Amino acid sequence: MGEPSRPTGPHDARDDARDDGPAGAGAAPVPARCPGCGAPPGLSVLVEEPETHGGARRLICAQCERAWPFPRIVCPACGAEETERLPRFQAEEIPGARIEACDACGTYLKTIDLTRDARAVPAVDDLATCSLDLAARERGYRRIGAG
Repeated sequence: MGEPSRPTGPHDARDDARDDGPAGAGAAPVPARCPGCGAPPGLSVLVEEPETHGGARRLICAQCERAWPFPRIVCPACGAEETERLPRFQAEEIPGARIEACDACGTYLKTIDLTRDARAVPAVDDLATCSLDLAARERGYRRIGAG
């Protein structure tokens, strides 16, 4: 009997992430790579989790869409932890999505906040919020996981 197939797709990735343990447990490897296929993250989500303030962060693989826990205040590309080097950008008209950038390495990752709307579909919301990507690029940032 072979190994069961891993669920894919944004909704399944959220469910899969809940099985990977608490976010921030142990040192996070940098640059962040998918534990399944080794690709970089393409998106980040915040999910409700007991004993977290504002939700736990999960990175979603740009290649296979697997999700895994990652500390909230750490750049997935370079490991920077200084909050003054990790700006966030959000549009008032898009409260469930934001850009989390890093001034240390010049990268960004879009975050979909599932604590605000658990019905959100991260891959769809990523496409629907391309204006945030444009704003980040205008500020000189490049997206992690973009090929």
